[in-house]
Amino acid sequence: MAGDYHIPRELSKLFITSQGRQVAGLTAREIEFLGYCHQDISYKEIAEKMICSERTVHSYRDKLLLKLNRKSRNGLTAYAYDIGIITG
Repeated sequence: MAGDYHIPRELSKLFITSQGRQVAGLTAREIEFLGYCHQDISYKEIAEKMICSERTVHSYRDKLLLKLNRKSRNGLTAYAYDIGIITG
């Protein structure tokens, strides 16, 4: 419709590489951020782990919320589990 693609969740799993770290349409830094979403740590602590500013972390969050049509950090965490970025 607007030049974007909708990929069903089941199909999105096929875009994960054998390392489980690359997903179509997401940058490496967005994937890294998703990997921290499930941890009980603050955005400031995520920024320290990613070696960037807290404002940059908020930017990753905001962009992912829009890209993935999610409403919260919990929604991002659920997405990360669904596509295998977070396991266990």
